[in-house]
Amino acid sequence: MIKVLVVSDLTGGLGGVYTYLQQIQSYTSKDISVHILFDASTKINVSGYYQFKSADFVPLSNKFYDEILIVESVKRAIKQYSADIIHVVNGSIKSNLIIREYLSETNIPFIVTEQYVDDSLLLDEISLNRIQKVNLSASHVIYVSNINLEIANKLFRIKTKNHSTIYNGVLPLKEKKKSYSKKPYRIFTSGRCVPQKGIDTIIKAISLVPNYEIYFHLLGDGENKNEYLNLAKSILKSNHHFFIYGWAKQLDYNSLTNYFDLYISASRQEGLSYSLLEAATAGFPIICSDCSGNVELIELCNRGNLFAKEDYQQLSSTLLSFLSNPYELNNKALFNTPLVDVEFNIEVLITQLENIYRQNKQ
Repeated sequence: MIKVLVVSDLTGGLGGVYTYLQQIQSYTSKDISVHILFDASTKINVSGYYQFKSADFVPLSNKFYDEILIVESVKRAIKQYSADIIHVVNGSIKSNLIIREYLSETNIPFIVTEQYVDDSLLLDEISLNRIQKVNLSASHVIYVSNINLEIANKLFRIKTKNHSTIYNGVLPLKEKKKSYSKKPYRIFTSGRCVPQKGIDTIIKAISLVPNYEIYFHLLGDGENKNEYLNLAKSILKSNHHFFIYGWAKQLDYNSLTNYFDLYISASRQEGLSYSLLEAATAGFPIICSDCSGNVELIELCNRGNLFAKEDYQQLSSTLLSFLSNPYELNNKALFNTPLVDVEFNIEVLITQLENIYRQNKQ
C-alpha cells in the first residue's frame, strides 16, 4: 500500500482545485491510499459541497497562521499517516511556499501540481526566487497543460529535476447534447463571482447584442454577486435576462444539455478550467477566452471559438456570429466532443499520476 498525503492550503471559495483533489481520492487504485490536508478555514465550505473519504482540516495557510504552526501541522500529519510521498497542490502560484520549503529540508519525497497563469505581476522577485529554489528540490512537478509548462519556463524561469504535463480531466458523459440552438437563446457559465472569471466581460458583451432575446445564467456564487447583478441591471436591454443560481452540490448535465444552447468562459486567468471541461464533454457549443490552459483544450480538439480575454467587444462579435449562424459552433460540438473524451479522460490521467506516485515513493 502506497500512502499519499495530499496537502492544499487553498482558502478561496469552491472551485476546480477541490474537484481535482476529489478526483485524486476517488479514482486512484486500491493499492494507493490518499489522505488530504485542507486549511482549517475551509471546513464548512468543503464539507458542505464535497465528499472526501479521508481528510483533515488543519492550519496551513499563511494568510491566517504563522510558519511554526503550519510546519507543525504538516509534520504531525506525516507522522500520523506514515506517508510514503507528499503531493502538494497549490491554490495559487506562490502559496504553499512554507510547506514546500519545509519538505525540501526532509528526506520525504514530494511532488507538486502547479497551475501557472500568464501574469508575471502576480509574483514579486523574492517569492519568485523562493519558488525557483523549492521546485528544483521537488521529486516531480506536474503542470496541468503544456501552456502552463511554457509559462513556467519562459515567464517564471522555473527549473525542475523531473516534470510532466497531466491535464485536468473529467469522466466523459454518456448522454451528450443532442439538440441545438432554440430561440430565445439560453447561455450559461459556471464559477465563482470573482474578477478572475470575467463575468463582467460576458454581461458587457451581451449588452452590445440588442436584437436578440438572451437568457444568461451564472451557475455559481461569490463575493462579487451583487456587483454583477447591478452591472446587468444598468446596461442590459429589456430583452436580456441575467440570473445567478448559486452553488449546486452536483450539476445535472443531462438537464443542462436540454435547456442551454451555449457555454461561455470569459476567464482572465485559469490553469485549465473544470467547468469548461465539463461543458466540452457534455457537448455544448463553446466560446472561450484565450487565457492559459483553456486555449489548449479549444485548439487541441477544435472544440470552440476563442476571443481575446477581457475584450468584450470581440466576445460580442463572436456571440453575434453564433446567434445569427450557430451551425459552425454546433458542428464543432457535435463532431469533436469525442476528442475531448479521449484527451481529457480522468481515468487515463489518474493512471499517469499513479505512475508518478509509484516512481517517487520512499
